[in-house]
Amino acid sequence: MVKNTGILPPAPGCRKERSMKASIYESLHAISQAAEQISQHIERLKAEGVLAPALADIRKLAIKQLRAEVSLNSLLILVDREQ
Repeated sequence: MVKNTGILPPAPGCRKERSMKASIYESLHAISQAAEQISQHIERLKAEGVLAPALADIRKLAIKQLRAEVSLNSLLILVDREQ
C-alpha cells in the first residue's frame, strides 16, 4: 500500500527535464573548470618565459570570455524554455 504524503508525484516529463537540466549544468561546470585549468597552465607558461606576458594575458582573457559567453547563452536559453 502506498502511503499518502499529500505531495503529488512529479509530472511524467518532469524527471526527463530535471535530468536534462542536470546534464546542462554539469557541462557548464566542466567548461568552467576547464577554463580555469587552461588559465593556470597559461600562467605557468608565462612564468617559465615560454609565453610573452602580454600574449598570455590576452589568451587568459579570451578563455574567460569564452566561458562567460557559453554560460550566459546557455542560461538564457534555459530561462527562455522555462517561461
